[in-house]
Amino acid sequence: MNKVEIEAKIAQECEMTHAEAKRVLACVLNSIEGSLKEGAQVKLVGFGSFTAVETKERKVKSPADGREIIVPAAKRVKFKPGKGLKDSLNS
Repeated sequence: MNKVEIEAKIAQECEMTHAEAKRVLACVLNSIEGSLKEGAQVKLVGFGSFTAVETKERKVKSPADGREIIVPAAKRVKFKPGKGLKDSLNS
């Protein structure tokens, strides 16, 4: 499912226009992104939690030619599914 399909699903289930659903989804995603940029954890009870974590600079071998490459330090997003989501997938 992609972003447009999620917007259509929201519009259908919440009885709103596609444009309204698009704004709602954009607002939710921007809020999650903003919180992660500030270093906050985003917890959606029953669904899961998003956390921004920093990776250290590291050396890896290039699969193409075997040379060592330095991968710079960066932030990435870690997602841990909640109990409700795990249970719904395994039922």
